[in-house]
Amino acid sequence: MIDEPHIGLLGRTMFETIRLECEQKWGAVLSAFDNDGGLVFGIYPPGVNQRTRSVICLHAHEGVRWGEVPFDLLPDGGMIWVVPVITNQRPSGAVVGYIGKEALFPNDDDNPAIDVHAAAQELLGLLEEENLTNVSLLELRRTSHMSERRRAEAIHAVKTHSLDFRNAYIREEPALMAAIRRGDREEARWLLNSILVVLHFQAGDNLGLVKSFFLEIVTLMCRTAVESGCDSMEILGNNYEAFTELSRITSDDELGPWLHDMLERLIDAIHSRRNDSPMAPQLQSAVAYMHDNLHLDISRDEVAAVAHLSPAHFSRVFKKEMLESFTDLLNRMRVDRAAELLANTPRSLAMIALDCGFKDQSYFTKVFRKYMRQTPRGYRLRLGSARGQGGKRT
Repeated sequence: MIDEPHIGLLGRTMFETIRLECEQKWGAVLSAFDNDGGLVFGIYPPGVNQRTRSVICLHAHEGVRWGEVPFDLLPDGGMIWVVPVITNQRPSGAVVGYIGKEALFPNDDDNPAIDVHAAAQELLGLLEEENLTNVSLLELRRTSHMSERRRAEAIHAVKTHSLDFRNAYIREEPALMAAIRRGDREEARWLLNSILVVLHFQAGDNLGLVKSFFLEIVTLMCRTAVESGCDSMEILGNNYEAFTELSRITSDDELGPWLHDMLERLIDAIHSRRNDSPMAPQLQSAVAYMHDNLHLDISRDEVAAVAHLSPAHFSRVFKKEMLESFTDLLNRMRVDRAAELLANTPRSLAMIALDCGFKDQSYFTKVFRKYMRQTPRGYRLRLGSARGQGGKRT
Protein backbone atom coordinates (compact mmCIF):
# COMPACT_ATOMS: atom_id res chain seq x y z
CA MET A 1 0.00 0.00 0.00
CA ILE A 2 1.37 3.42 -1.03
CA ASP A 3 1.27 6.09 1.64
CA GLU A 4 -0.80 9.16 0.84
CA PRO A 5 1.32 12.31 0.41
CA HIS A 6 1.25 14.72 3.29
CA ILE A 7 3.06 17.70 4.83
CA GLY A 8 3.12 17.39 8.59
CA LEU A 9 -0.53 16.79 9.45
CA LEU A 10 -1.76 18.18 6.13
CA GLY A 11 -3.23 15.46 3.92
CA ARG A 12 -5.00 15.65 0.58
CA THR A 13 -8.56 15.73 1.97
CA MET A 14 -7.78 18.52 4.41
CA PHE A 15 -5.93 20.49 1.72
CA GLU A 16 -8.88 20.23 -0.67
CA THR A 17 -11.25 21.54 1.99
CA ILE A 18 -9.03 24.56 2.66
CA ARG A 19 -8.41 25.10 -1.07
CA LEU A 20 -12.11 25.20 -1.93
CA GLU A 21 -12.87 27.66 0.85
CA CYS A 22 -10.12 30.07 -0.23
CA GLU A 23 -10.98 29.73 -3.89
CA GLN A 24 -14.67 30.45 -3.33
CA LYS A 25 -14.10 33.47 -1.07
CA TRP A 26 -11.02 35.07 -2.58
CA GLY A 27 -10.57 33.51 -6.01
CA ALA A 28 -7.14 32.39 -4.86
CA VAL A 29 -5.23 29.45 -6.33
CA LEU A 30 -3.88 27.29 -3.49
CA SER A 31 -0.86 24.99 -3.61
CA ALA A 32 1.11 23.04 -1.02
CA PHE A 33 4.88 22.53 -1.14
CA ASP A 34 7.19 20.38 0.93
CA ASN A 35 10.27 21.59 2.76
CA ASP A 36 12.43 21.24 -0.36
CA GLY A 37 10.11 23.31 -2.53
CA GLY A 38 8.50 20.29 -4.19
CA LEU A 39 4.83 20.52 -5.16
CA VAL A 40 2.70 18.12 -3.08
CA PHE A 41 -0.90 19.31 -3.60
CA GLY A 42 -2.53 21.63 -6.11
CA ILE A 43 -0.80 23.19 -9.11
CA TYR A 44 2.15 25.48 -9.60
CA PRO A 45 0.91 29.09 -9.36
CA PRO A 46 1.47 30.92 -12.67
CA GLY A 47 4.88 32.52 -12.48
CA VAL A 48 6.21 29.77 -10.22
CA ASN A 49 7.78 26.67 -11.76
CA GLN A 50 10.43 24.13 -10.91
CA ARG A 51 13.12 26.71 -11.58
CA THR A 52 11.69 29.33 -9.21
CA ARG A 53 10.19 27.02 -6.57
CA SER A 54 13.15 27.69 -4.27
CA VAL A 55 11.51 31.02 -3.50
CA ILE A 56 8.64 29.11 -1.84
CA CYS A 57 11.04 27.20 0.38
CA LEU A 58 12.87 30.41 1.29
CA HIS A 59 9.64 32.24 2.17
CA ALA A 60 8.45 29.35 4.35
CA HIS A 61 11.62 29.37 6.42
CA GLU A 62 11.77 33.17 6.56
CA GLY A 63 8.12 33.27 7.63
CA VAL A 64 8.91 31.10 10.65
CA ARG A 65 12.12 32.97 11.38
CA TRP A 66 10.52 36.43 11.37
CA GLY A 67 6.99 35.48 12.43
CA GLU A 68 5.36 36.95 9.31
CA VAL A 69 3.29 35.69 6.40
CA PRO A 70 5.59 36.66 3.48
CA PHE A 71 4.21 38.20 0.29
CA ASP A 72 5.92 38.32 -3.08
CA LEU A 73 5.13 39.85 -6.47
CA LEU A 74 5.85 37.39 -9.26
CA PRO A 75 7.24 38.24 -12.72
CA ASP A 76 3.77 37.81 -14.25
CA GLY A 77 2.40 40.56 -11.97
CA GLY A 78 0.52 38.20 -9.68
CA MET A 79 1.03 37.94 -5.93
CA ILE A 80 1.67 34.99 -3.64
CA TRP A 81 1.54 34.66 0.13
CA VAL A 82 3.21 31.81 1.97
CA VAL A 83 1.86 30.34 5.22
CA PRO A 84 4.34 27.89 6.76
CA VAL A 85 3.17 24.48 7.91
CA ILE A 86 4.90 24.06 11.27
CA THR A 87 5.70 20.74 12.91
CA ASN A 88 7.51 20.73 16.27
CA GLN A 89 8.32 24.45 15.87
CA ARG A 90 10.00 23.87 12.50
CA PRO A 91 8.66 24.43 8.98
CA SER A 92 7.72 21.18 7.27
CA GLY A 93 6.34 22.84 4.16
CA ALA A 94 4.04 25.65 3.15
CA VAL A 95 0.60 26.41 1.79
CA VAL A 96 0.75 29.10 -0.90
CA GLY A 97 -2.02 31.39 -2.07
CA TYR A 98 -1.88 33.08 -5.48
CA ILE A 99 -3.90 35.91 -7.07
CA GLY A 100 -3.24 36.80 -10.70
CA LYS A 101 -2.53 40.33 -11.92
CA GLU A 102 -5.86 40.63 -13.76
CA ALA A 103 -7.85 39.76 -10.64
CA LEU A 104 -5.65 41.79 -8.30
CA PHE A 105 -5.45 44.95 -10.46
CA PRO A 106 -8.43 44.78 -12.84
CA ASN A 107 -8.16 48.50 -13.64
CA ASP A 108 -4.45 48.27 -14.38
CA ASP A 109 -3.57 50.75 -11.62
CA ASP A 110 -2.12 50.58 -8.10
CA ASN A 111 -5.47 49.96 -6.39
CA PRO A 112 -5.87 46.23 -5.60
CA ALA A 113 -9.40 44.87 -5.87
CA ILE A 114 -8.71 42.12 -3.32
CA ASP A 115 -7.59 42.51 0.29
CA VAL A 116 -4.62 40.15 0.08
CA HIS A 117 -3.73 40.73 3.73
CA ALA A 118 -7.19 39.56 4.78
CA ALA A 119 -6.89 36.55 2.47
CA ALA A 120 -3.50 35.67 3.96
CA GLN A 121 -4.76 36.04 7.53
CA GLU A 122 -7.76 33.86 6.76
CA LEU A 123 -5.51 31.15 5.31
CA LEU A 124 -3.35 31.39 8.43
CA GLY A 125 -6.48 31.01 10.56
CA LEU A 126 -7.65 27.97 8.60
CA LEU A 127 -4.30 26.27 9.09
CA GLU A 128 -4.34 27.14 12.78
CA GLU A 129 -7.81 25.60 13.19
CA GLU A 130 -6.44 22.33 11.79
CA ASN A 131 -3.33 22.52 14.02
CA LEU A 132 -1.12 22.84 10.93
CA THR A 133 0.76 25.95 12.03
CA ASN A 134 1.75 27.63 15.28
CA VAL A 135 0.38 31.16 15.52
CA SER A 136 1.79 31.68 19.03
CA LEU A 137 5.29 30.85 17.80
CA LEU A 138 4.92 33.23 14.87
CA GLU A 139 3.75 36.03 17.19
CA LEU A 140 6.68 35.42 19.53
CA ARG A 141 9.17 35.48 16.64
CA ARG A 142 7.58 38.62 15.17
CA THR A 143 7.76 40.50 18.48
CA SER A 144 11.35 39.41 19.04
CA HIS A 145 12.35 40.39 15.51
CA MET A 146 10.81 43.86 15.79
CA SER A 147 12.59 44.47 19.09
CA GLU A 148 15.95 43.35 17.69
CA ARG A 149 15.48 45.35 14.50
CA ARG A 150 14.77 48.56 16.38
CA ARG A 151 17.71 48.03 18.71
CA ALA A 152 20.03 47.36 15.78
CA GLU A 153 18.82 50.47 13.97
CA ALA A 154 19.50 52.67 17.00
CA ILE A 155 23.01 51.21 17.48
CA HIS A 156 23.79 51.54 13.77
CA ALA A 157 22.62 55.16 13.76
CA VAL A 158 24.91 56.03 16.65
CA LYS A 159 27.94 54.18 15.26
CA THR A 160 27.74 55.71 11.79
CA HIS A 161 26.77 59.22 12.90
CA SER A 162 24.49 59.21 9.87
CA LEU A 163 21.37 59.97 11.88
CA ASP A 164 21.27 63.16 13.91
CA PHE A 165 18.82 63.64 16.75
CA ARG A 166 16.19 65.53 14.70
CA ASN A 167 16.29 62.86 12.03
CA ALA A 168 15.77 60.21 14.72
CA TYR A 169 12.82 62.19 16.05
CA ILE A 170 11.28 62.55 12.57
CA ARG A 171 11.50 58.79 12.10
CA GLU A 172 9.97 57.88 15.44
CA GLU A 173 7.54 60.77 15.96
CA PRO A 174 4.44 59.14 14.34
CA ALA A 175 4.86 55.90 16.29
CA LEU A 176 5.60 57.73 19.56
CA MET A 177 2.50 59.93 19.31
CA ALA A 178 0.36 56.95 18.30
CA ALA A 179 1.58 55.02 21.37
CA ILE A 180 0.78 58.01 23.63
CA ARG A 181 -2.64 58.42 22.04
CA ARG A 182 -3.60 54.83 22.78
CA GLY A 183 -1.93 54.85 26.21
CA ASP A 184 0.63 52.18 25.30
CA ARG A 185 3.17 52.87 28.04
CA GLU A 186 5.73 50.20 27.12
CA GLU A 187 5.89 51.13 23.43
CA ALA A 188 6.08 54.86 24.19
CA ARG A 189 8.95 54.31 26.65
CA TRP A 190 10.89 52.28 24.10
CA LEU A 191 10.44 54.83 21.33
CA LEU A 192 11.40 57.71 23.61
CA ASN A 193 14.55 55.83 24.63
CA SER A 194 15.46 55.34 20.95
CA ILE A 195 15.32 59.10 20.44
CA LEU A 196 17.27 59.85 23.63
CA VAL A 197 20.11 57.47 22.72
CA VAL A 198 20.82 59.41 19.53
CA LEU A 199 20.10 62.81 21.08
CA HIS A 200 22.60 62.42 23.93
CA PHE A 201 25.25 61.03 21.61
CA GLN A 202 24.89 63.82 19.04
CA ALA A 203 24.30 66.80 21.36
CA GLY A 204 27.13 65.97 23.74
CA ASP A 205 27.48 68.60 26.48
CA ASN A 206 25.22 71.16 24.82
CA LEU A 207 22.66 71.26 27.62
CA GLY A 208 20.75 74.23 26.20
CA LEU A 209 20.24 72.48 22.86
CA VAL A 210 18.98 69.32 24.57
CA LYS A 211 16.57 71.33 26.74
CA SER A 212 15.11 73.18 23.76
CA PHE A 213 14.52 69.93 21.93
CA PHE A 214 12.93 68.38 25.04
CA LEU A 215 10.47 71.29 25.12
CA GLU A 216 9.53 70.58 21.50
CA ILE A 217 8.92 66.91 22.24
CA VAL A 218 6.85 67.64 25.35
CA THR A 219 4.71 70.23 23.54
CA LEU A 220 3.73 67.70 20.89
CA MET A 221 3.20 64.97 23.50
CA CYS A 222 0.86 67.26 25.47
CA ARG A 223 -1.12 68.16 22.38
CA THR A 224 -1.54 64.47 21.62
CA ALA A 225 -2.77 63.83 25.18
CA VAL A 226 -5.36 66.62 24.88
CA GLU A 227 -6.52 65.20 21.54
CA SER A 228 -6.94 61.86 23.36
CA GLY A 229 -9.46 63.43 25.76
CA CYS A 230 -7.31 64.75 28.62
CA ASP A 231 -8.36 67.97 30.31
CA SER A 232 -6.41 70.82 28.73
CA MET A 233 -6.25 72.86 31.96
CA GLU A 234 -4.91 69.87 33.88
CA ILE A 235 -2.25 69.33 31.22
CA LEU A 236 -1.40 73.04 31.28
CA GLY A 237 -0.95 72.93 35.08
CA ASN A 238 1.29 69.88 34.83
CA ASN A 239 3.30 71.60 32.10
CA TYR A 240 3.91 74.72 34.20
CA GLU A 241 5.20 72.64 37.09
CA ALA A 242 7.32 70.46 34.84
CA PHE A 243 8.82 73.36 32.89
CA THR A 244 9.74 75.05 36.17
CA GLU A 245 11.60 71.85 37.11
CA LEU A 246 13.32 71.83 33.71
CA SER A 247 14.62 75.38 34.19
CA ARG A 248 16.40 74.24 37.36
CA ILE A 249 18.14 71.24 35.73
CA THR A 250 21.87 71.76 35.29
CA SER A 251 22.99 68.23 34.49
CA ASP A 252 22.53 65.77 31.61
CA ASP A 253 21.86 63.04 34.16
CA GLU A 254 18.66 64.76 35.28
CA LEU A 255 17.22 65.37 31.81
CA GLY A 256 16.32 61.80 30.85
CA PRO A 257 14.36 61.10 34.05
CA TRP A 258 12.57 64.46 33.65
CA LEU A 259 11.34 63.61 30.15
CA HIS A 260 10.32 60.09 31.17
CA ASP A 261 8.42 61.55 34.12
CA MET A 262 6.52 63.82 31.71
CA LEU A 263 5.65 60.80 29.56
CA GLU A 264 4.39 58.87 32.59
CA ARG A 265 2.25 61.81 33.72
CA LEU A 266 0.63 62.17 30.31
CA ILE A 267 -0.12 58.47 29.95
CA ASP A 268 -1.46 58.38 33.52
CA ALA A 269 -3.76 61.26 32.57
CA ILE A 270 -4.97 59.38 29.48
CA HIS A 271 -5.65 56.21 31.49
CA SER A 272 -7.35 58.22 34.24
CA ARG A 273 -9.58 59.93 31.68
CA ARG A 274 -10.60 56.58 30.23
CA ASN A 275 -10.91 54.76 33.55
CA ASP A 276 -13.35 57.38 34.87
CA SER A 277 -15.96 55.86 32.59
CA PRO A 278 -17.87 52.68 33.58
CA MET A 279 -17.47 51.68 29.94
CA ALA A 280 -13.64 51.86 30.12
CA PRO A 281 -12.95 48.09 30.00
CA GLN A 282 -15.19 47.57 26.97
CA LEU A 283 -13.75 50.55 25.14
CA GLN A 284 -10.18 49.56 25.96
CA SER A 285 -10.77 46.11 24.51
CA ALA A 286 -12.38 47.71 21.44
CA VAL A 287 -9.44 50.09 20.85
CA ALA A 288 -6.94 47.25 21.39
CA TYR A 289 -8.81 45.16 18.81
CA MET A 290 -8.75 48.08 16.35
CA HIS A 291 -5.02 48.54 16.86
CA ASP A 292 -4.28 44.83 16.32
CA ASN A 293 -6.43 44.59 13.18
CA LEU A 294 -5.76 47.85 11.37
CA HIS A 295 -4.75 46.01 8.21
CA LEU A 296 -8.10 44.20 8.01
CA ASP A 297 -11.46 45.44 6.79
CA ILE A 298 -12.94 45.74 10.28
CA SER A 299 -16.36 47.32 10.81
CA ARG A 300 -18.06 49.20 13.62
CA ASP A 301 -20.41 46.26 14.21
CA GLU A 302 -17.48 43.86 14.50
CA VAL A 303 -15.70 46.04 17.07
CA ALA A 304 -18.97 46.64 18.95
CA ALA A 305 -19.29 42.86 19.32
CA VAL A 306 -15.80 42.75 20.84
CA ALA A 307 -16.96 45.35 23.38
CA HIS A 308 -20.19 43.36 24.00
CA LEU A 309 -22.33 46.36 23.04
CA SER A 310 -25.02 46.88 20.44
CA PRO A 311 -23.71 48.82 17.40
CA ALA A 312 -25.89 51.88 18.07
CA HIS A 313 -25.02 52.04 21.79
CA PHE A 314 -21.37 51.43 20.99
CA SER A 315 -21.32 54.43 18.61
CA ARG A 316 -22.87 56.74 21.22
CA VAL A 317 -20.56 55.62 24.04
CA PHE A 318 -17.50 55.60 21.81
CA LYS A 319 -18.05 59.18 20.61
CA LYS A 320 -18.77 60.42 24.14
CA GLU A 321 -15.74 58.79 25.78
CA MET A 322 -13.18 58.92 22.97
CA LEU A 323 -14.23 62.37 21.71
CA GLU A 324 -14.31 61.17 18.13
CA SER A 325 -16.26 58.65 16.11
CA PHE A 326 -15.25 55.06 15.52
CA THR A 327 -14.40 55.83 11.89
CA ASP A 328 -12.34 58.89 12.78
CA LEU A 329 -10.26 57.06 15.36
CA LEU A 330 -9.77 54.03 13.09
CA ASN A 331 -8.60 56.28 10.26
CA ARG A 332 -6.31 58.21 12.60
CA MET A 333 -4.75 54.96 13.84
CA ARG A 334 -4.27 53.77 10.26
CA VAL A 335 -2.66 57.06 9.26
CA ASP A 336 -0.32 56.87 12.28
CA ARG A 337 0.73 53.40 11.17
CA ALA A 338 1.14 54.55 7.56
CA ALA A 339 3.33 57.47 8.65
CA GLU A 340 5.54 55.04 10.56
CA LEU A 341 5.91 52.79 7.50
CA LEU A 342 6.59 55.74 5.20
CA ALA A 343 9.33 56.90 7.56
CA ASN A 344 10.96 53.54 8.18
CA THR A 345 10.45 51.33 5.11
CA PRO A 346 10.95 51.64 1.33
CA ARG A 347 7.59 49.95 0.63
CA SER A 348 5.44 51.33 -2.18
CA LEU A 349 2.44 53.53 -1.38
CA ALA A 350 0.12 50.82 -2.70
CA MET A 351 1.57 48.21 -0.34
CA ILE A 352 1.53 50.60 2.62
CA ALA A 353 -2.11 51.37 1.89
CA LEU A 354 -2.84 47.63 2.05
CA ASP A 355 -0.77 47.21 5.21
CA CYS A 356 -2.89 49.88 6.90
CA GLY A 357 -6.31 48.66 5.80
CA PHE A 358 -6.92 50.96 2.83
CA LYS A 359 -8.07 49.02 -0.23
CA ASP A 360 -8.13 52.13 -2.41
CA GLN A 361 -4.94 54.17 -2.74
CA SER A 362 -6.80 57.36 -3.67
CA TYR A 363 -8.89 57.06 -0.49
CA PHE A 364 -5.71 56.39 1.48
CA THR A 365 -4.25 59.64 0.10
CA LYS A 366 -7.43 61.57 0.97
CA VAL A 367 -7.52 60.30 4.57
CA PHE A 368 -3.77 60.77 5.07
CA ARG A 369 -4.02 64.38 3.87
CA LYS A 370 -6.90 65.03 6.29
CA TYR A 371 -4.84 64.09 9.36
CA MET A 372 -1.31 64.95 8.26
CA ARG A 373 -2.06 68.02 6.07
CA GLN A 374 -0.06 66.52 3.21
CA THR A 375 -0.12 63.51 0.90
CA PRO A 376 1.72 60.27 1.73
CA ARG A 377 4.13 60.94 -1.11
CA GLY A 378 4.74 64.48 0.12
CA TYR A 379 5.31 63.20 3.66
CA ARG A 380 7.92 60.73 2.45
CA LEU A 381 9.62 63.37 0.30
CA ARG A 382 9.74 65.72 3.31
CA LEU A 383 11.47 63.02 5.35
CA GLY A 384 13.95 62.39 2.55
CA SER A 385 14.65 66.10 2.25
CA ALA A 386 15.18 66.40 6.00
CA ARG A 387 17.67 63.55 5.99
CA GLY A 388 19.50 65.02 3.04
CA GLN A 389 19.89 68.36 4.82
CA GLY A 390 21.22 67.09 8.12
CA GLY A 391 17.79 66.34 9.55
CA LYS A 392 16.39 69.90 9.33
CA ARG A 393 12.67 70.16 8.68
CA THR A 394 11.64 71.69 5.38
